[in-house]
Amino acid sequence: MILVQNHQRRLSGNNLYLLIVLACVCVVTMSSCARKMVANTDGRDIQIIKPDLPSDGTETEPKTPDVIRDVPVQKTESKTSPTSSGDPKKVVVKTDADFKSTYNVKILLPLKASSSADTDLSNAKYVQYYAGILYALDQLNNEDIKLSVEVFDTEGSAKIQDKMDEIIKPTTDLIIGPFEKEDVKAFAERCKEAAIPLVSPWQTSSKTTTDNPYYIQLKPNLREHFKKLAISIMSEYRRGEAVIVGKNNKDFNAWVAYFQEVAMEQGKGTDYFKTHYITEEAVSVGQSSFTGIISQKVLVFPNYSVTDETFLSNALRRLLSEKGSKNIVVYGMPILYESDKMDFEFYHGLNMRIVISDFVDEQYQDIKDFRRDYYDRYGEIATTDAIKGFDMMLYMGRNLWKHGRRFQYDLTDEAGVYHQSTFKIEKARAEDTSPVGEPDKFDFFENKHLDIIELKGSKFVVRP
Repeated sequence: MILVQNHQRRLSGNNLYLLIVLACVCVVTMSSCARKMVANTDGRDIQIIKPDLPSDGTETEPKTPDVIRDVPVQKTESKTSPTSSGDPKKVVVKTDADFKSTYNVKILLPLKASSSADTDLSNAKYVQYYAGILYALDQLNNEDIKLSVEVFDTEGSAKIQDKMDEIIKPTTDLIIGPFEKEDVKAFAERCKEAAIPLVSPWQTSSKTTTDNPYYIQLKPNLREHFKKLAISIMSEYRRGEAVIVGKNNKDFNAWVAYFQEVAMEQGKGTDYFKTHYITEEAVSVGQSSFTGIISQKVLVFPNYSVTDETFLSNALRRLLSEKGSKNIVVYGMPILYESDKMDFEFYHGLNMRIVISDFVDEQYQDIKDFRRDYYDRYGEIATTDAIKGFDMMLYMGRNLWKHGRRFQYDLTDEAGVYHQSTFKIEKARAEDTSPVGEPDKFDFFENKHLDIIELKGSKFVVRP
């Protein structure tokens, strides 16, 4: 079953969004008793649940747990994986019961499916993400991977946390989402208790959960980004040549301390990076802000939040003006690539190098093919969110099918490069977890892949 089917007729404008919204409304009005939104295609089961409406509780469950596809059943003696306890003597032993003929997947997305047709498409990125998921489910269906999928729209008046009992059931095999940080924390703890893998595609925290082998975070946390920047800089420059720039506050000073900690771990000493403070007021009115550090080779801007977009834009413009003809390299976070406030002249004039987890090379032939097929299917141009949704669903669906209900333990051996995403899942520690006395302990699984990109000519490329 599928909600958005292949459409030969091209759509335009906001029709991708309207297609999803109208499909939701039409299915519900077909029956006054309808609780789920269901459409049937190719024998697959995909359902979308409007906000404020409960599920009717129906799920696709195999009659016998050991009815397995062509992948051989992994018996007790053939598959073991470390548990979350950190004790190397304890292992996870998979049995036939961990493999099913159909897996039940719950996806929690802020689709705003109850919105009117003329709504502001502020959530369009999630509609694109969802469309990418649907595209991937078609591909999985072609691979004879059987999933029963419920999509919960989290944008209703009822809180998604109030639907936990409806979502987290013994028959649930995988949950993807939700988006909001506090919702992710709540679901992570409940999924830990219920032994159900939870995939978080958007949150990047290292404090979400502890001692939880059922939590899978697909975006590297903030400290991983900083570590990638620091190691990249140290591979090319000497002590004292790099300066970390920012506002003199608690957060910034904590970031500087972590950069220095990474340098210490790499054998570079405790004073590898210099520090320079600037103020938001000074850069906003064009006051001199970089006196004394223009001669430095590298400036690092660790700001990452959208709330810092204006500050970063003003600071970079001021730096571009003050540096004159001097050659400076600027390192920074994904916001420098993603923000609309970043002028094109910054990338060339400041030799910007940006750490990013899911860079897409628009010249890559697979990306061109995907965008063409996506447009033929939906009549819309695929954004990077659509590609992310496609990659995520394909990766998770394939591994759930291959490795069974506790597939997360095998992801560390399932590195893969998809259209836009590279998956390098590793065991990770929460920020406050100490390795002392428990070297094998981990708190969750996390995708650690990061690239450093820069502008070459007219396009961004990954630095070797």
